[in-house]
Parts: sequence; C-alpha cells; structure tokens
Amino acid sequence: MKRSKQKGITLIALVITIIVLLILAAVSIATLTGQNGILTRANDAAEETGRKTAEEKVAVEVLGSYGEDGNIDYDLLNENLKNVEGLTSGLPIDKLPATVVVDGYDVTINEDGSVTAGNSNPGGGEIGKTDGSYDTEEGVNTPKLKDNMKLVVYNNGNWEEDTTKSAYKYEAQAGTTENGGTSEWANAELEGNYYVWIPRYAYKIDKNTPYKTQDEGISYKIDVKFLIGTTNQYYGDDGELKDAEIATNADEIINSTDTYYVHPAFTFGTQNLEGLWIGKYESSDAGNNNVAIVPNATSLTNINVSTMFSRAQTLSKTNIDAHMLKNTEWGAVAYLTQSQYGRNGTEVSVNQCSSYITGAGRGTGTNQMWNSTYSSDQIEESQRYNGEIGKLSSTTGNVYGIYDMSGGAYEYVMGVYGTNGSPATGESGFTEFPEFPESKYYNLYTTTSANNSNIGDALYETSGWNNDLAFFVESYLPFFMRGGNYRNASDAGVFFFGSSSGFSVSDDGFRVCLAVQ
Repeated sequence: MKRSKQKGITLIALVITIIVLLILAAVSIATLTGQNGILTRANDAAEETGRKTAEEKVAVEVLGSYGEDGNIDYDLLNENLKNVEGLTSGLPIDKLPATVVVDGYDVTINEDGSVTAGNSNPGGGEIGKTDGSYDTEEGVNTPKLKDNMKLVVYNNGNWEEDTTKSAYKYEAQAGTTENGGTSEWANAELEGNYYVWIPRYAYKIDKNTPYKTQDEGISYKIDVKFLIGTTNQYYGDDGELKDAEIATNADEIINSTDTYYVHPAFTFGTQNLEGLWIGKYESSDAGNNNVAIVPNATSLTNINVSTMFSRAQTLSKTNIDAHMLKNTEWGAVAYLTQSQYGRNGTEVSVNQCSSYITGAGRGTGTNQMWNSTYSSDQIEESQRYNGEIGKLSSTTGNVYGIYDMSGGAYEYVMGVYGTNGSPATGESGFTEFPEFPESKYYNLYTTTSANNSNIGDALYETSGWNNDLAFFVESYLPFFMRGGNYRNASDAGVFFFGSSSGFSVSDDGFRVCLAVQ
C-alpha cells in the first residue's frame, strides 16, 4: 500500500506563532490596562464621577447655610451637612476652610463658600483616620496614633496589624454582660507593648437605674456620651448637637438627672485630649529598667512609686507622653467599664493568680466574678487573658478590654495627699517638693476623706459600689492604691481604693498611660 506524506508544523513555525500570539496579548493588555487603557480610563472616570458627586452633595447644603448677613451660619451648616448621605467625618465645623469626608472623598469647604473635592479617603470605620477625629459612623473619636503605634486586631490567638483601621466598635450593650460583651475597644501596639483607647467622653450617674441593692453594695448605671474631637459637644439621642457641662463639684453629678459632665481625665495639663491610651495590662519587667505591657507576664512589684513613675516615662516618644496612671485616669476606665459601652453594671472578674500573672482570670468554679486563688504553675489555659474564664477579667468581657483592673497586684496611682499645695512624699522615693513631678502628672488631695471636690476619680461619686473596699489617703499613707489584690476576692474591683506610704511592696504594681499630643 502506498502511504501519503503528511506535512507537519515545524518547531520554528511553532515558536514564531507563539511569539506573535504573545505580542498580540501584550498589545491587548496594554489597550485595556495601560496609562490610557480602556480600564484605566473607566476607573478614572468613575473616580471623577464619585468626586464630583461628593462635591455637589456638600455644595448644595453650603448654599442653604447662609444667614441674613450674607455669611455662613455655622449652626445651620452643621445641621444641613448632617443630611448629606455618605458623610462620615468632619463635623462639627466652627471655621473655614474645613474638610469633611463624603463617600470616602475629602471635600473641602473653602473660606469663600466654594467646595472642592479631593482624593478618595479609603479607610477604617468608614474614615480610616487615626488622628483622634470624630468617626460619625461609630460615634466616637478615632484612635490617635503617633510614632510607630499600630492598631491591632485579634485573630486566631494572635494580635495582627489592623491595616483597614476599622477593627473597633464602641457598642452599647443591652442588659448585663456576665458571659462577655460585644463592645470592642480599640487596641494598639507600640514596640511590643499593648494599649487600649479610651475616647473622650462625658458622663452622668443615673440614679434611676440601680444595678445592685444596698446589701450587695449599691451601684448605678453610668451613662456615657462620647465627645467630638477635643470639644465638649456630643450628639444627643435626638441627633442634635449638645454641650456637656464642666462640674464644679461631684454633688452636681450625683444629683443630676439629665446633664452630662465632661470627664476631667481628658485634660492633661492645659491640653484637651481626644482620648487616652491605657496600658492593657499591669506593667511587667522587660529588663534593663524597661517596662513591658504584655499578657502572661509577672507584674512588676517591689519598687517604690518614684521608680514606677520614672520607669513609666521611659516609654515616652515624640508627641507621646508616657506616665504613671493618675487617679482620674483610673476613674475614666472604671466609669467606661461600668457604662453601656463596657460591662454595663456587671463586675469585672478578679485576677486571682497569686503569682501576679498579667491578664489572668479568677479561679475555676461556678462563680462568675471570683472563686479561689491559684499560682502560675496551676494556671489553666481557660484562665489566661484569651480563655473563656480569663476574658471575664477584662473591662469589655472579651479580649479587646483592659485587664488586671480587679485583683492581681494592688496598683499604685499618682493620686497623693498633701497640704499647702505640696504632695506628701511619704516613703515613695520622691524628694521633697518642688522636685516632685509637675502637677499634670498627679492628682492632689488635701483632705483625709472623700468629698465632693473629688470628681471623676471613682472615689466620692462611687465609694462602696459593689462592696469594693474604700480607704482614703492620709499624711502617713499618702498614695492611693487601686483595684485590690488577688486575695481580696469579692472586695476587689474597679471601685476599690486604698492607701499606702509609696514604698516598695511585694504586692504593689502600677500601670502606664499615654497622652498622645
């Protein structure tokens, strides 16, 4: 049989064909995605359309915000802008130029009333800012970061950087939170240490809502309104802007029914702060006179108050003033914990680890708040900060709160008794006044009992709440201790206060606060 010859494709022809196909593909891709490509032009057009839409939304409201004198009426402007769909940041405005965020775009209202939309502003919450500005979506000031601070989120047993800047929610919680809570306070990491954001707020003590009876150690609801930026303004339940008051004495707060008062902890020296960063755990020893703020470590004790103060200040950075926690700063955490944004009246469980392990919880058993003491070699994983028992020792009832506020070591704070305007140094290691730190670093008490001049520090206003022990300072014991000790069991708590000489004690530790400027 005669076989016919079949012509095949040569290797050279195949290579040429592939090269031609690659060239055609490259041309097609460039046509689609190049600098002037179809997709690029489509994206640019969409971006421009979004920018113009945001600009027009604001421009319409600005036009309707002029008073009879021909000038912008700021009250009217703020009211009108609240109607802009997609507005997530920038209110209130009290001068021009000012920038608001609409649909993710920065929109600037110029001094002459003209409106200019800038670049898109993607981000967290719906703001993505970390400058302390007010997050309209969350209703709270955004966490304020400086230096190398990073927002972090808890994920599968680890803390990871929150690149979207959205992993926080200050959520009002219904009812009590014996089994944990859903409010997730913002957390940040700086050089391996962990802090929790307490946004600027005003509060009232709601005597119409008791959480416990007198026999149980009466306590009431503390109702919180988050303030806008460094102002004393907040949005009421009706959506209207309102002004919080500055209390002149604590009785005004205790006897008030509808007035909110600015918490004094958010004034640091002469500066109003958008919020405070509070050490997430009791301080531990990082070696070489350094401080660590981490879980599962041993609290740093056996040093006097002067050494604690100087150790805390080693954590300061540019625009970050690290200092030992003051009494009013403790009070700011305690009140937010008691409020609808914290445990909502449920007590924080006691850290009952006799080895002072940071972030640990109560003993095992059925009691939600306390059970029995245990040592570090007996600790169970469920009792650590991220365990089912350990989480109940946080101010939120989950891993996003602040730990060791009840039990663990006693915590010295910079609240000190003194006369004639001078702190009593006791055995604290501080030299005589005026070598004592400047006044913005401590609260001075001139009496030996709580009275109505004590505002916001969880002393007079909340003394005896939850049956927490309460012992005031005096000349021989001039420094406050807070939170109680692991041995105090039900007597410990966020409203516990006691007194000491300021000397080094094996069961007395401290906590760090950051004022970001």
